[in-house]
Amino acid sequence: MLTRIRAGWAGAAVAAVAVFTLCSCGSTVGANSATSASTAPRTAEASVATSSKKLDPLAFVYAQGAETKSFTVTSAASAYSDLTDPDISPFRLVATCLGTTVEPPIAAGDGVGLSLNDGEVAVNSSTQIVSPAQRARDDETLRDPRFGSCFQQTLVDWVKGAGEPNDAVHWGEVAPRNARVPAGASARVLFALPILDNATNQQVQVMVIDVVFLSSGQIEDQLSVTSLANPANDLVLTATAQMAGKLKQQ
Repeated sequence: MLTRIRAGWAGAAVAAVAVFTLCSCGSTVGANSATSASTAPRTAEASVATSSKKLDPLAFVYAQGAETKSFTVTSAASAYSDLTDPDISPFRLVATCLGTTVEPPIAAGDGVGLSLNDGEVAVNSSTQIVSPAQRARDDETLRDPRFGSCFQQTLVDWVKGAGEPNDAVHWGEVAPRNARVPAGASARVLFALPILDNATNQQVQVMVIDVVFLSSGQIEDQLSVTSLANPANDLVLTATAQMAGKLKQQ
């Protein structure tokens, strides 16, 4: 899961540097005082009668649709062969931060990777099939007020640890943003990372990361959209609706 978000972030970084090289201009971003995951109200859910052994994770990832028909496919959808991969699930990524227990999924896969204008917008998705007990623990994790901060910091640490976009700019401080949870989703984490000019320390571009979490029965889905300048909210809502519809058909 993190591997695909990293790929989208890296593509956006390249695109951001290109924009900086051309015009050295950008928009400003306002920051909130704290980071948290926006969560949807908890609702009763019917149990899934289908055996987890029959669930294909690739049946529940995002598929290229009308809203992304102009996007380039950067990576094919694929199932995980190593279910102990620490990047396989967002809940494994934050386990140390939150002190939670996360068992390996029964099956997992990443959806197709999509990119617009060489990384100005990138769309990725992931699915894990988990045990009912793990699903219950993950639901509790999403409701933990620390989850958003832990998840955000994991991603920010990775991108900053990979170095600056180039020798003319550097990463600024993360700016959390509040966002409404789309219909059919459980939670959403949205934040921005400014790119600053080394000479003036002024913002020249901003990278926005938007991650939506969905779940039903033993299926857990994540949709990530990386974009420059502004959140791609309409795209996020449409892609989320597609994935939520798939969950209803399991």
